[in-house]
Amino acid sequence: MKFLFSLFALMLVVKECDSNKKEQLNDEVKASSKIEQMDNLIINYTMQSRGMYEAVTITNETIKVSGRDESNSKASALPEAEWQRLQQLVSQLNLEKLSQLKAPTDKRLYDGAPMATLKLERDGKSIETPTFDHGHPPAMIEDLVNKVLSLKETATKD
Repeated sequence: MKFLFSLFALMLVVKECDSNKKEQLNDEVKASSKIEQMDNLIINYTMQSRGMYEAVTITNETIKVSGRDESNSKASALPEAEWQRLQQLVSQLNLEKLSQLKAPTDKRLYDGAPMATLKLERDGKSIETPTFDHGHPPAMIEDLVNKVLSLKETATKD
């Protein structure tokens, strides 16, 4: 009897481990499909002060940097690897909390730094952060903002 009980318990443990592995695999598949579904994502980063305005718009194919005057805008092709990295950074964000972020510094309030915003658009819906100091983004979006700014620098060099 003890032997049958032990055998039954062992079978339950093995079955539980197998179902946990399947759940992990399903989660990985969902995460990868979540990234694949972001091809229609548009990332907008704007920075402005009294004398300056600059906007960076990134889609799955291009990066566009423009000022107040659209005639001076510059567009470049976005490498696939960079787009994948941006999608990964966006997928790590808690989008529900994006509009509630607190800026770590307040220099923009007295012209000590340009004010900046990050806006994500997908499927006709958009989520925008409150303004923060350019160069000092909230910790939650810091990696994404830094990536966008590095891509901007690369695009304007060409």
